[in-house]
Amino acid sequence: MQHLVVPKLPTVLHDETAVDLPGYDLWLLYVDNVHVIPGVIDVERFESALSQALSMCPHAAGRLRCSDGRWSIELTNSGVPVDVSYEREKSLSSILQNDYVIQENLSPLLSCHSDGANVVDKEEPLLCVKLAFFAEETCIGVSWHHTLGDAMAMHRFTHTLSQLYQCKAPEFAPFTFRKYDIPPPSDEIATKYHDEIRHLDDSYPPAELGPAFLEANAGVQNFQWRFSSEELHKLRTMIVLRLTSSTVLNLVQEKPIRIATNVCNYRSVNAPFIAENVAGNAFSNAITDRLPVDLAGIASTIHTSIIRTRNIPVPRKLAEHCE
Repeated sequence: MQHLVVPKLPTVLHDETAVDLPGYDLWLLYVDNVHVIPGVIDVERFESALSQALSMCPHAAGRLRCSDGRWSIELTNSGVPVDVSYEREKSLSSILQNDYVIQENLSPLLSCHSDGANVVDKEEPLLCVKLAFFAEETCIGVSWHHTLGDAMAMHRFTHTLSQLYQCKAPEFAPFTFRKYDIPPPSDEIATKYHDEIRHLDDSYPPAELGPAFLEANAGVQNFQWRFSSEELHKLRTMIVLRLTSSTVLNLVQEKPIRIATNVCNYRSVNAPFIAENVAGNAFSNAITDRLPVDLAGIASTIHTSIIRTRNIPVPRKLAEHCE
């Protein structure tokens, strides 16, 4: 059973027709999350809360458009699909692997199965929700298109939805939809930095983005580790986790890890190009140089990559050639 939930009118963007997307927002994939709630939630009440949340975040009910090289989310106030299924005879353990945060396959608990690139200039939703009712639990599956914002934006939206369902006031500040639009680089700048930021200069048709992404990540391996709360507490910083993982894996792999990437959120940076509550993608990848094999060398190289990303000249240089 599927319901379509539209934003409660008027929305916070009722005077606008679209939200413009700068190049750094063009992540054409879905972020999938599943929340497991004890007991059974009320569907009508949930949909009412979702309608209110969409009124505060109306681009989630929009459509992704591209015209003459300019990208935007058209504010169509379209219905967000909410699929409802009842699996009262099934156990949730038949789908989920214990309480692992990372699961092998969440597709039975999700309703949006597009690759994320096949939504451009089509009537495809950017947000999909599925409610799956089991014997003693409710699963809320959310597929959030990355052009709506990063994982932090998604968290704030779903947290606001939860607050509204509980008849509580939202805790986070309202989203801002103003984005810092960096002008296209000159031919000279584009040529100079082409090898460093090839993915920002070489564009692909939407249908080729998925295969190109898979090809670029052909050498990436997936590792799943499980830590207790006490163990996580001991890993005080992400650099320690990255350092430990690189060192341990190098001991057991035929080919050692040579490059590490940290995803750095910069929402709290005091700068004119970002707002802490932006409905967008406020993160940057800090990529290391070639890693040495010794423990101290790995630590130093990772530390240097993070410092380099924070360095003032880096945003200025990127501002010259990022589209």
